[in-house]
Amino acid sequence: MDTTQAISNPLRFIDLLHHDATRAESSQDGSVKFEESISRSFRSLLSNDDSIYQIPSITHPLTPPESLPRESLVRFRCMIQDTGLGPELYSSQDSAGGCMMYRESKSCTNVNPVDTYHHGVLSEHMVDNEMESGAFHKADVSKLEGTRNKYPIRGQKHVGALLKLYDPSDNQLIKTSDVIEVIGVLDWTPFLSENHHEALVAGKANDDTLSVTSSIPCVHVVFCRTPPLPLLEISSQKAERSIVVDRLLNYLSNKVFKADDLAAQYLLSSLAAKIHTRLNGFTIGALPLNLIYKDDPHSASCLSTVLSAILPKFLTIPLTVPSLNQAPLFPVSNESSLHSGPLQLSPDTTLLIDSRSMSEGQLNSMGIKNLEALKKVVNDGKLMYSFPYSTFDFDVEIGMITLSEGCKTFLEGFWPLPIHHSKSHDASLCTEPTVEELNAWRGLIQDMRKRQIIIPESVSSEIQEAFVSIRKSATTLTDADKAMSQDDLSQRLQLARLLGLRLGKNEVDLEDWHQACKLEKLRKIRLSTK
Repeated sequence: MDTTQAISNPLRFIDLLHHDATRAESSQDGSVKFEESISRSFRSLLSNDDSIYQIPSITHPLTPPESLPRESLVRFRCMIQDTGLGPELYSSQDSAGGCMMYRESKSCTNVNPVDTYHHGVLSEHMVDNEMESGAFHKADVSKLEGTRNKYPIRGQKHVGALLKLYDPSDNQLIKTSDVIEVIGVLDWTPFLSENHHEALVAGKANDDTLSVTSSIPCVHVVFCRTPPLPLLEISSQKAERSIVVDRLLNYLSNKVFKADDLAAQYLLSSLAAKIHTRLNGFTIGALPLNLIYKDDPHSASCLSTVLSAILPKFLTIPLTVPSLNQAPLFPVSNESSLHSGPLQLSPDTTLLIDSRSMSEGQLNSMGIKNLEALKKVVNDGKLMYSFPYSTFDFDVEIGMITLSEGCKTFLEGFWPLPIHHSKSHDASLCTEPTVEELNAWRGLIQDMRKRQIIIPESVSSEIQEAFVSIRKSATTLTDADKAMSQDDLSQRLQLARLLGLRLGKNEVDLEDWHQACKLEKLRKIRLSTK
């Protein structure tokens, strides 16, 4: 079969491969070999992006799961939401020797859809009851009782599916919150809500309970892959990158901060920062930023719009005492299913926490847990997963920015920066970016996040000498810490790295260090001004 035929009738292609494999089978372990050969055969047939993009995507508005015939070959770019559903038994062939694989599953995983530039999601719960195909119906997965709790962004419409994996090698790509792209055979599987599941466990289920069973999309995976990143080229030449950086800084300053150049500098640094070292519980690299609005806090309203246009994945969470007390921000398992939380996001997502409406109030136990979860993400780069009898922490890569009004944030670990607006600012002077400029800015941030940079020994020695000299000039330890503490040194080194990365450098130089010191002095002055 050629590519077009395999895409239009994937099970026929699988049946032909199974027939050939059965005739050539020479060992008792043929089923495992066949599963791996199916993956290899589809990978070979769909060896480039052009062929893969011929396959309909179930996250595309024109080809949602309910619009496609069952047993269609589909493409699904998704975020893994729950890996705890366990294995499922299946028969490799029927009594006549016909293939039964990719019709039942060996293992399964809950997932959430994500497109190239904007984060979306869902996931599902699977149960082990069998029903005739006519006994269940397709339902809007956004509204199913048990599935809406799988989507991190509450209240939004979403698409999701249950993944059923056959090739053991695919498990290497299956990690909670990671984004993958799967190619597989679309089907619908019976779904019970958690109330129905509890009724089954308690032995209280009856025919009426099962008759309302709906179904959810499932994908019998033939292979999966890490999705390719968009090709966003950025020059490696310092002069050309400098033009891109200056234009972006100017836009952020005038569009978002009313001519506050310092705020633009720190915002760009925060957007491009990423944890690059984890050692003994400590993380190095992130720059969580707290933007403090003392005057005109409503001017921050355009920040979300600007960031959603520049960043690949971005989410805003309004934070108030009632919202903290109401529902968990972290994932919670109730034994039968893992409920998502707004903090369960795919790597390299930037999270904007808007606490400008935060007022005095009493936090309940849920509110306290939510604050602990936020602090752990900021300080440790870890997200808490709550289970009935324990909690576990998993590494996360989430950029954090918070908006606060009139004071420092109640969350620890952020770099505070009061915003100073220009009273004479003329908004009409801000020119909106072209498509080419937006792509250049996205490419710049993407490049900064993945590029490596070191501090050479010669520069490190000079910085160390300057640090010692500054502290020696103080008469007391308290004065020395005020002049430059160890934390101050670490922050300036981190900022110097980010300044060097902007211009595509492989090594931090003294110019980056001096610029970082200048910016930090200006930030400290603002913090000391009442």
